[in-house]
Amino acid sequence: SALTLQGEATIDTAETAGLTLSGALSGGDTLTMTGVGTLTLGGGTSGFTGDTHITSGTLAFTSTGANTYAGDIGNDGALT
Repeated sequence: SALTLQGEATIDTAETAGLTLSGALSGGDTLTMTGVGTLTLGGGTSGFTGDTHITSGTLAFTSTGANTYAGDIGNDGALT
């Protein structure tokens, strides 16, 4: 299902197995990713206009949909 950010959000992938979100990401607030695992976005990000900060771990995209960003990406981890 889709994930809409209506305020700042932190997703912690503390487990090495990680987390996969298959729905589209939308909203205009800040998404912070923490933890050593992988956060996989599989539903496209064309509706997301906020900033993304990867403090650790890996942010990955598997969607065949649009993966565009209007905001900034701060990367202290890995972006794939």
